[in-house]
Amino acid sequence: MRKEITFHQALFGYDAGHHLLAASLNLSADLKHLLAVATDLSGSAPHEGFEVSYTGMPLVGTKYYVLFCTWQASEMPRPGSVWSQVLFIELGDLAQIEDLGYLRRLFRRPNDNNLETYRRPLTVSPQPSDEEEWSREMVFRAAELLQALYETPEQPVVLLAANGLDAERVVFSLWSQQWPKLRRNFRFSTGSFADRGGGNTQFDLQVAPIASRRLWQREGQYSVIDAVGSTPPSSSLNKAFDWMLPVINDLLLPHQTEFREFLSAYGSDVGRPRSAFSNLSRVYNVLNSNPDAYWMDVLELVGAMFPDPADAVTLKEKVINVDSEPRSTDEVERALATASFLLTSPKASPFGNLSMDLSRLAKWLWRAKKNEVLDLLAHLVRQSERPMASSFAAYIAEAADPQDLLIIAGHRPELLPLILGQNPKLALNEDLWRSSSEVQWRAYEVLEGLSLPAQQWCELIGTMRPTTAAITARTLVKKAESLAIRSEEHTSELQSLT
Repeated sequence: MRKEITFHQALFGYDAGHHLLAASLNLSADLKHLLAVATDLSGSAPHEGFEVSYTGMPLVGTKYYVLFCTWQASEMPRPGSVWSQVLFIELGDLAQIEDLGYLRRLFRRPNDNNLETYRRPLTVSPQPSDEEEWSREMVFRAAELLQALYETPEQPVVLLAANGLDAERVVFSLWSQQWPKLRRNFRFSTGSFADRGGGNTQFDLQVAPIASRRLWQREGQYSVIDAVGSTPPSSSLNKAFDWMLPVINDLLLPHQTEFREFLSAYGSDVGRPRSAFSNLSRVYNVLNSNPDAYWMDVLELVGAMFPDPADAVTLKEKVINVDSEPRSTDEVERALATASFLLTSPKASPFGNLSMDLSRLAKWLWRAKKNEVLDLLAHLVRQSERPMASSFAAYIAEAADPQDLLIIAGHRPELLPLILGQNPKLALNEDLWRSSSEVQWRAYEVLEGLSLPAQQWCELIGTMRPTTAAITARTLVKKAESLAIRSEEHTSELQSLT
């Protein structure tokens, strides 16, 4: 069963001027004035083609987004009079409505002097609109609008059309596709006879009659699309930007892809929603159409699309974190690429403010990719010290066991100081002291340079004593004597060991 939603409403129209005539909620004087201006005719109306139009905008400072339908009221004594019915949509409800085109069904033009209908809230259960399939012309128009809206997000977009009805469905479909943060900040009108922003508040998208073309041709101020002319060939649709493909597919088959869910999940914390749309779509396209992509390329793409460390944090956390222990080879490779990127890539700075479970990642990688992890650590020790790299090395040392020290000594002996320095207990392995003299002395020198307690030296010397070939008895006796001087508590035990 679909959730019922209650909308407050109001009616504005002519009464010795354009004023509020009826409402189901109390409005302050400032809101009455703001809406009276917004719902009035913008400029001189054409004779036909725009008798009905829709405008949507946030009601700043309130919990509402307002959508209103405007009808030309030629029956009124003042030329240019209009009726405008306003729906007040709570922001939480706006986020939940799947098909915003449904809202058009709720508007009723006044047809008598009985205004009581507009003094009561409307309670409805929004349903998806039952509309015909998209025509080739509509798809092309949508592609033009997508390009203008999201490739040049700083500019207001104006679509010049023969009538508002042709563009209406496309506009509402684009609005429905947006995630909640973008929806509630999106300003549009399907019938503007002059700029509804008035130079103060910029509208994102306005549909205007062809006759008003000159009003919008101020260089650089508007992105103008002329919808009048011959229908473009279908081949031109193939030239659409790569990021548009999932967008158009979703418009044609709403909710049959995961695109809208992706936008809602990862668009919630982007700083500039309209600017972020095409970037989010690019990331979605790579993640879904190219699952075999080298994961470091994906991470670099996300960083390039959202270079500010404070931007798109949810998306960044998603791509760098492994939600559960990798089970497949691909998941392990992805985890390794993530660690390599974050620890070594100069392009990782956009991820600098994020936190991740390095301990868990290090444990998984050490278990599955020991040699590759050692190669990564060898790369890290040649770089300037970074906190994340130091933490990763510490977690690897913690994940390793004494037998692993032989693997380290064999594959990357230069890492012995790093690993033993983090976890000297790894030296409690007799096999280590049976290995080459070079490895033994390297390990011994590392241990000697650490401030280890006497008890730990007791354990280490006990491990070395039965098997050592490279570390001479004289060396161990001297070490034991120096420890005995420092710690009388262990004197007898150390003497017995040597």
